[in-house]
Amino acid sequence: VSGNSLEIVVISNPTLPTHKGSVTHRTGDVEMFGPTSVAVSGNYAYVVSYSNALEILDVSDPTNPIHKSTLFNGDGGAQLSRPVSIAISGNYAYIATYGSYAIEIVNISDPIHPVHVSSYTVGTYTYPSSVFVSGNYLYTVWPNIGQSGGDLKIFDISNPALPSVKGGIIDGTNGALLDFPSSVFVSGNYAYVVSVQGHSLEVIDITDPVNPIHKGSIVNGTGGASIYSPRSVFVSGNYAYIASFVGNALEVVDISNPESPTHKGIISDGDNGAALSVPSSVYISGNNAYVTAQYSNALEIVDVSNPAHPIHKSKILNGEQVGTPALPSTPECCSNVLFLPGLEASRLYKQNTVLGV
Repeated sequence: VSGNSLEIVVISNPTLPTHKGSVTHRTGDVEMFGPTSVAVSGNYAYVVSYSNALEILDVSDPTNPIHKSTLFNGDGGAQLSRPVSIAISGNYAYIATYGSYAIEIVNISDPIHPVHVSSYTVGTYTYPSSVFVSGNYLYTVWPNIGQSGGDLKIFDISNPALPSVKGGIIDGTNGALLDFPSSVFVSGNYAYVVSVQGHSLEVIDITDPVNPIHKGSIVNGTGGASIYSPRSVFVSGNYAYIASFVGNALEVVDISNPESPTHKGIISDGDNGAALSVPSSVYISGNNAYVTAQYSNALEIVDVSNPAHPIHKSKILNGEQVGTPALPSTPECCSNVLFLPGLEASRLYKQNTVLGV
C-alpha cells in the first residue's frame, strides 16, 4: 500500500524470486495511490487504490508496465470511493468499495475505455470487503461498520447491468461466525470466509445460492490453529491457507470434512528465516504459497507440498533485485567432525565402540 506501486516478480524459480518490473503512482498518467487489490487477466493488470480509481496497465512486457486507462469515482456514475477488492470475469471487473458502500461493475472489454455498467449499494453502515466470482454468481462479504457482525451476500450477475441479491447468510445464523468478515474464496459447493473479529474460518454450503447453509467453523487456537484477525484465505484441494494478520503466520486448515475443519500446519514469522510479520494476502500455485507481509515489506514463498509442515523457501524484500533462498534448517550431515584418513586416522567413539575410520 505505502509503496504506491505495482511490483512484478519472476517466480519461475521459487527458491530465487527476482524483481522484473514495477510502476508507481503518478508515473505518467498512472493513478495508484495506496493500491489495495490487483487482478490480472490476459495482458492486463487491473489495480484499485485509494486514488478512488481503477487503473488498467498493459503488462505484456513485465519489465515495462504501461498505463492504458483510469476510471475514477464518479466517471459515468462509477462508485469507486476507496475500493478494496477486485475480481475479473470475462469482460467485467467486479469491485468492492469501502467509501461507496457498494459493489461496482465495470465493462473492461476495451481496456482503453472502461465503462461503468452498474452498482449495488446496501447502506451506510455496512460495506463489501472482498469479492469472488464463480459462474453466474458474485460472492461478497460485508462487515458492519462500528459494530460487530456481518454477512455473506450472493449476487446473480448473469446480467451484469442488473445485479441482484440471490441469497445470503448473516453472522450467528446456525452458528455461523461472520463477525467482520474480510475475505471469501469459493471452491466447489462451498464458500470459505475468514472473519477479523471472529478470528475464524467459516465453511458455508452454497449448493443452493438462495439458501446458503452454515457447515462448520474453526476458531483461533483450536488444535493449535493461528487464525488471529485473518485477512485472506485461499483454498487448494483439501486445504485452506489463511494469512493470520495479527498471528504473524500462515495457517493451514484441513477442510476435507466441511463440518469439522481442523488445524493441519503452520509457519510463523522468523521460522527458518520466514518473513511473515503481519501477512495480508495469500495465493497458492502448485506446491508453493505466496504471501505478502506488510511489516516485513516482503513477498514470502512457502513450500506447502507437505501441508502439515510448511517450509520457508525464499523471500524478496523491499528494495531487493534478487531474493534470499532459505538456508537449510538442519545440517546436511550428521556432525561437524572432520574425518582424516591415514596412519593417524580419525575415529569416532561411542560407548567405547569404534564407529568410523
